[in-house]
Amino acid sequence: LAISRYNNNAYGLQYLKNPVPVINPLNHGNSRSDSLKTVQILNRWLQKNMDPQHPEKKPHLVVVSTSGGGLKMAVWTYYALAYADSCLHGELLKHTELMTGASGGMLGAAYLRELYLQKQKTKANFHPSGQQVKNLSKDILNPVFYTFSMSDWFFRLQTFSYQSKTYYKDRAYIFEQTLNRNLGTLLDKPLYAYRKPEEKATIPLLILTPTIENMGTQLIISPIDVSYLTKREPKEIIRNVEFRHQYAAFGADSLRFLSAIRMNASFPYVSPDVALPGKPRLVVMDAGLNDNFGYVTAFHFIVTFSTWIKRHTSGIILLELYENDTPDVYHLHANLGYRLMRPMGSLFDDWAYVQKSNYQEMLASLDKLLPGKFQQLRLTFGSSKNHISLSWHLTKKEKQILMKAIHNTDNLKSIRRLHTLLE
Repeated sequence: LAISRYNNNAYGLQYLKNPVPVINPLNHGNSRSDSLKTVQILNRWLQKNMDPQHPEKKPHLVVVSTSGGGLKMAVWTYYALAYADSCLHGELLKHTELMTGASGGMLGAAYLRELYLQKQKTKANFHPSGQQVKNLSKDILNPVFYTFSMSDWFFRLQTFSYQSKTYYKDRAYIFEQTLNRNLGTLLDKPLYAYRKPEEKATIPLLILTPTIENMGTQLIISPIDVSYLTKREPKEIIRNVEFRHQYAAFGADSLRFLSAIRMNASFPYVSPDVALPGKPRLVVMDAGLNDNFGYVTAFHFIVTFSTWIKRHTSGIILLELYENDTPDVYHLHANLGYRLMRPMGSLFDDWAYVQKSNYQEMLASLDKLLPGKFQQLRLTFGSSKNHISLSWHLTKKEKQILMKAIHNTDNLKSIRRLHTLLE
């Protein structure tokens, strides 16, 4: 079989290689060549967003940064972006050229992007409060935990095939199959299926960045070449590892996109960490451990193409989606039972706020790099009174909180500001 039954796989990759190829994390692709190819994508984005009647008017470029947070962030990211886009008559997604972030937020972004792609192919309409958001908000937790409790921990007997490769069934498999069932197989495609739509600027770039456990860095997963995100300073040992460059010998382009989403959202106990093929064997887990908001990816992308941005746009809009604008202190005052039942949730919540504080100075430097051409807007939900648990399950009340939150004063203000800038 593909790999030991007690390791979890990334479906689509070829684990059976003899002899096993050696990967070199210090070796990267051609940064200059890759950046020039991305400039061509940006030029196509520009052509799509230029007003032929007012060629002197330069468009704003939107970068979406969405945080991790399980199913609540998947639903919020999808719903908030879709709602804002409908208010702006399609201009938000049209102006968006990069989506980055962690965990559930990127699941929502990926789902919305796929629907946006289907919309352009078929000219079909979709509404943020329609069947799609209902599908996305369906339970994922219970099927996964049932598999975990019945067999995943102790032994695995069943196998399945994907692209003529064999893997063991476990809770990772159930996680993907549940997503597939809930979303109607829309995301069940290989990574390379998104290359041409991204190269043509038909859809935004979407870059996944799961954390490499045994290195503490990021695994950069993108259907296009982005080695400029792995550049390191002379004194740095290593920054990031580009997935397609390092794992080409293992069929990187054939990676199941659902597996890439799972790798980016591998929350402990629910979706296990993933052992990649090759030597040394890298193990990846949730992107939120390293960068819960996608700020680092957004920052390096903006810095890399700052000259192009200054010349061809009216500026960058960093649109952030996350829960609350202040730390949630609910668990500090909760009873002992609550604190015992959610230690991992508390850790992830607190760690996210630590990251957010640390990365604000980095983002602030973009004001100096792009004077007058960098703005941050946000769409947020929740409060200590309207708390939503960190899980892959949502209650009816929690779904109502998410749907109502888009109408709060700050969110409506952000949408009006987006309307002014984009239209």
